[in-house]
Amino acid sequence: MMNTRTHPNTGNLPDEIRRQFGSHAMTRYAQSLEAFSAPVDTDDRFALLLAKLESAECRRPTGR
Repeated sequence: MMNTRTHPNTGNLPDEIRRQFGSHAMTRYAQSLEAFSAPVDTDDRFALLLAKLESAECRRPTGR
């Protein structure tokens, strides 16, 4: 039989994924990717909506 150890503070997988995706390092990395940035030729209405969305996400509480 295999000997396995688990850390006593280990959460479940969905919580761990949320924690890692919400980290500062992941946010910085995602912003560096072209797929996560707004195209240069985006019209002003869409750019305004993206800015509002980003602002709302920054104000969102981190706990779930």
